[in-house]
Amino acid sequence: MTTTAPPATRRARLYPLRPFGILLVGVILVPAAIGLLTNSWDTPDSADYVRMAFGTVAGQTIAILSALAVFVASLARRLAIGAILANGFVALVVIVLAVGNIARAGHMLLLALGAVG
Repeated sequence: MTTTAPPATRRARLYPLRPFGILLVGVILVPAAIGLLTNSWDTPDSADYVRMAFGTVAGQTIAILSALAVFVASLARRLAIGAILANGFVALVVIVLAVGNIARAGHMLLLALGAVG
């Protein structure tokens, strides 16, 4: 009597999005959309400057969280050390650039409110 092995079933993916997709959406598309939504299309006043600064901070915060999510997911999936280091480097670059953009938005807000108010 021979026994047949059951057909191999495909495991459900624990992480439905690929890291590149998370970075693309979280670092580029969502911050750009927030920037476009909070932009002032006319001559800005004080409220417009504040809205644009908060939009910048929100978009860059999402970028930081997305980069950290990809790095933590690579740790959780126990990828090869090279992939973990690459994701860590990408996260570090995104964090440094995003913090710089947040600081620039705060500085521009102070300059604009000083000129407007």
